[in-house]
Amino acid sequence: MVLSRRSLLLVPFLPRSFAAGPRAIFDGRSEAGWVTYRGQGFPSDGWEIEGGCIHAKAAYMVPCLATVDIYTDFDLSFEWKIAPGGNAGVFYSCRGKEPPVGTGAKPESWWYRTHSSRGQEYQILDDAAASERTEPSKTSASLYGKIAAPPNKPLRPAMQWNEGRIVVRGLHAEHWLNGMKVVDYEMKRDEKKPSPIVLQHHHSEAWFRNLRMA
Repeated sequence: MVLSRRSLLLVPFLPRSFAAGPRAIFDGRSEAGWVTYRGQGFPSDGWEIEGGCIHAKAAYMVPCLATVDIYTDFDLSFEWKIAPGGNAGVFYSCRGKEPPVGTGAKPESWWYRTHSSRGQEYQILDDAAASERTEPSKTSASLYGKIAAPPNKPLRPAMQWNEGRIVVRGLHAEHWLNGMKVVDYEMKRDEKKPSPIVLQHHHSEAWFRNLRMA
C-alpha cells in the first residue's frame, strides 16, 4: 500500500513503545538484561532461569535481581507465583543506600539487596499463610507498608499464577492484580527516582514470567 503525502499527514504520531506494543524485558530463556542489583553479572546464588521463568530459589540473604535498563515512567506487566508461606516483591523508583564514599570499603551483601525503605514495592505474598498477612498494607499487590490493596482483590492462591501490573506516569502510580486496579496513589517528589525494576529475593521461592514493558 502506498500512502499519499496527504494521508501521511493524517497519520498520528505514536510513541515507539505504544506503536511497537509491549516489549519483553525477559526473553524466557536467558539472563540477558538482568544483573545483580547494584552489582555486575547475574547472581551466582539464589536465582536461575528455569522453564521459561525467572526463579528465586529458597535461600537466605542473596542479592536481588535488577534490570540493566533504567525506568522513570513505565507500564510494566508480569506474571508471578509464590511458594506456600512465601514473600517477594517488585521494586521500582529505588533510592538505595550507597556504600560509604571515600572509605575504600568493599560492598557488603546488603548493598545488593533492597527493601521498602529504599523504594516503592509491589508486594508479593501468600496472603493465606505468610507471617505478614495480618497487616493489610503488607499483603499482595499492596504498596508495601503504605497502602493496602482491598480485601476483595482477585488474588489466586500460592503456587498459582497471578497477573501483576505497575503503571507510573509522573508522580501517579497504580498497582493492578489480575485485571483489577487495587492501588492508586501519588508519589512524593523525593520518592520518584529513575531506577531499574528490581525483583526482591526475600528468602522464599518465587517465580516470574512474561515481564513486559510498555
